[in-house]
Amino acid sequence: MQKCAHCEKMILISQNRRFCSIKCHDAYWNKQKKQAGKCYFCGTISFNRIVFHWSKQPIYVCYECSGALAGTIVPKTELLTAKIIYAHLKHKYEKFLIPQWNDNELDKLTGQLYNNVYDYASTQQHILPRLNYLETTFNCGQLESGFYG
Repeated sequence: MQKCAHCEKMILISQNRRFCSIKCHDAYWNKQKKQAGKCYFCGTISFNRIVFHWSKQPIYVCYECSGALAGTIVPKTELLTAKIIYAHLKHKYEKFLIPQWNDNELDKLTGQLYNNVYDYASTQQHILPRLNYLETTFNCGQLESGFYG
């Protein structure tokens, strides 16, 4: 037996669940969303808080931005941290940053090419606001060539 993560009602371990009902699941995650903050670097919802050398208190950093810093030398400044994250995201989503297609051009596509372009466009809707947030907030758009190692 284990306790429900929301109401602490006892549930069977063999059911391999954290919640006793869908209602508890939804209530738990709605509460979590209210406690979430905005990622300091890209502006998306974040549950994680990290203390950097240059920050006096914990700041919200999303999973992907904190992952971008994994394995790098600890950045000593806020701007360097933002540039590392920007370069990582730009490199990771490089193939998705294709020119926008208008409706007439999309109508002419068929089959797998249409699916690929549609998938790329949906990924762009996810990543472009994040890159734009980094560019405008930290002025990361002016990276020197070869910054990403």
